[in-house]
Amino acid sequence: MNNKYTDEKELLIGLKSSDEHSFDMLYKMYSKRLFHSILLLVKSEQLTLDIIQDVFMKVWQRRHYIDTEKSFKSYLYVISNNFVKDYFRKVSKDQKMKDYYLNQGIDSFEGIEPSLAFKETNQLLEKALDTLSENERAVFVLCRLEGKSYSEAAEVLGLSSSTVGNNLVRATSKVKVYLSGSVMFWALIISSL
Repeated sequence: MNNKYTDEKELLIGLKSSDEHSFDMLYKMYSKRLFHSILLLVKSEQLTLDIIQDVFMKVWQRRHYIDTEKSFKSYLYVISNNFVKDYFRKVSKDQKMKDYYLNQGIDSFEGIEPSLAFKETNQLLEKALDTLSENERAVFVLCRLEGKSYSEAAEVLGLSSSTVGNNLVRATSKVKVYLSGSVMFWALIISSL
């Protein structure tokens, strides 16, 4: 590899000046990392590949605005998180897609027996998650629902571990307040004991 392209900052400078080789190198550096984090959320390899394509298309389109002094990794995760959020907004309006994702969760769920209780809990939790900021939601999903550590979530989101911790505390508090009056909340708590 040419030494000119070994430093990320130099690659970003190249990208800003429309150097396709710099763009390709950045794609190679980050596409696999993005793939794994997006796949955890959308559960579809093809959809994950489509989102990655959209993310890097957006990077190319906005290349002149990239700040070479800021974390490119964080920039990518913000863009990809926005695409994932947009996708789930569309899914929430499409009953077939809702059913597909709900069934994905039910197939792998071994806690509460009746699927109706799971559906109600899942819908209630989704409403609670809608009250969170983008970062709070991402941290909550990664740490509470997927069981990732603070450091793993920090790496996926391009945040510090302390920022992840702060977001998780706020998110957990908001979710508890939202769910505290619900019978389904207590069923969920009891089933996790």
